[in-house]
Amino acid sequence: MARGAARRVPLHPEERPLPWAARREARLLNPGPYLFGFTVGGSHLIRGSDTESTVFVVTAIGALIASEVAVAVLAARFFPSPESRGYLVTMRFLGGALA
Repeated sequence: MARGAARRVPLHPEERPLPWAARREARLLNPGPYLFGFTVGGSHLIRGSDTESTVFVVTAIGALIASEVAVAVLAARFFPSPESRGYLVTMRFLGGALA
C-alpha cells in the first residue's frame, strides 16, 4: 500500500445502504437549506422586487440541485476505488475549497 493511502474497510454483510425513501427523508430533515432560506433568502424575498425574488429562488434552488448532482456523480465515479489518485485529488480540492 502506498504511503498515505487510505485502507478500504469492507462493509459488514448485514450492513446495507439506506433505502431511497430514508435517504430522501434525511435530506428533507437537513436544516441547512431552511436556515439559509429563512436568514439570507428571507430578506431578499421581502426587500426585492418580484423579478429579483424569482431570480434568487430559482438560482438558489438550481445551485442546491447542481451541487447535489455533482456530489452524487463524484461518489458514483469514485465509490469502487476510494484509494485512486483521482479520488484523492478531488477530495483535496474540495477540502481546499472549503478552507
